[in-house]
Amino acid sequence: MLKLKSYIINLKGVTMLSKSKYYFMVALLCLLVQMGSSKAHAQTNLVSNGGFEQQYGVGWNFESSSAWETGQGCNGQSLACGLLYPTGSQDAVMSQILYISPNATLQSLIDFNLKVQNAQPGDKLLVQLQTLSGAVMDEQQIFTSTTYPCTDLSPASIANTISKYRGQYVKLVFTGKTSGYSGLQYRIDKVRVY
Repeated sequence: MLKLKSYIINLKGVTMLSKSKYYFMVALLCLLVQMGSSKAHAQTNLVSNGGFEQQYGVGWNFESSSAWETGQGCNGQSLACGLLYPTGSQDAVMSQILYISPNATLQSLIDFNLKVQNAQPGDKLLVQLQTLSGAVMDEQQIFTSTTYPCTDLSPASIANTISKYRGQYVKLVFTGKTSGYSGLQYRIDKVRVY
């Protein structure tokens, strides 16, 4: 920029008005680029402690057959994650209440990392967005039939846009289901709803 600036200043036959217009255009271009990049990063992740790095999984509700765990997750300094370990008689459930700000920038997407151990055919992970009264707004089923390492699941569209719930609370629910084998483990990390 400095070389270009000094070059423009030293041009013969260029009027001061032309230089002023040039500097105005450069300043305007810089402002537009900055606004564009800040808008790209302004997407709001509605999930608190999505990487589970805060001690004891603060922000998450570990219900039946679920827990906060360190050392086995996919990301972060402590490799923390949410662990679901369903049994044949009991589903594993963990959830979080999300507040959707009235002015949140949302794309209605969800993504997370998933690590699976000891899965058998018929085992599945349900990911739901619910109203606080329990009505299902969106559900995604991930069928697992084998063990696989940490996988960054591609962002999935939330069928019923969450934007219409601005200014309200919704519930994000992960439910592990098994066909009966008791060694199934789902480890969930780096959760984003945006």
